Formats: sequence, C-alpha cells, structure tokens
Amino acid sequence: MKRPNTPLVLAPEFRQVLERIRSGELPIVLDDLDIDLARQAVENACQPVLTRAGLRRVTRLQYDWFLRELARLVRELEGWDLAFELELAVRKWTGYGLDPALLGRLAETAVACLARVPMPDGADQGGAT
Repeated sequence: MKRPNTPLVLAPEFRQVLERIRSGELPIVLDDLDIDLARQAVENACQPVLTRAGLRRVTRLQYDWFLRELARLVRELEGWDLAFELELAVRKWTGYGLDPALLGRLAETAVACLARVPMPDGADQGGAT
C-alpha cells in the first residue's frame, strides 16, 4: 500500500524540546551510565505515559522498541546530533504506523527525566496523572 506523500508535522512541544537540545540548554551527559541503566531509566519514566495510552500488547512492544532506541541515542549523542537523531527516530517509527504525538511525548518525558530539568508547560509528567 502506497502512503500519501505528506510531510509529518511534529508537535510544538516536541519541536521545543529539540530546540532546547540543539541550543545546549538540555545538557544530557550519560557517558558513565551503563546502557541497561539508561534503558531502565527511560522505561520507568515513560511507563505512565504508555499506560495512559491504553495500547494493545503488540503495539506496546513497538513503543518499547522505540524507547530502547531512544535510550541508546540519549546515551551516545548530544546537542545537534541528538536532536537530529531524535527527530529521525520519531519520523521512522511514525512510518511504521506509530502515533507521532505519543512518540513525541515519550521523547519529551525521557529527555526530561535524563536531563533532570523541568519539562515544557503542558507536557506529560512522568508520575503525574
């Protein structure tokens, strides 16, 4: 099935997070953190967001794979490179049929958790309901 050739418009909150990463306002340095610990931190932070989404098991597994990729990117990259790869990952997983708004919220939540900085107004908080 051929998909329409329309550009993906990212949520304003997610674009704001990407700009904060590019500007260096969100320094994330996890060089000393083991990949398993980084993955666990991302999964723990994003668990409430995924639970509220009410996904089917198979779809939930796809979002878990996205979170693993996200943890690797956040651990290995920073600045412009990280912002570029995060945007690319969201676009890639959207192409696989996942919701771009939910992917953006997951990326925002994970970045805020790992950077230990306040999230933009209106974004999901890890433990908030």
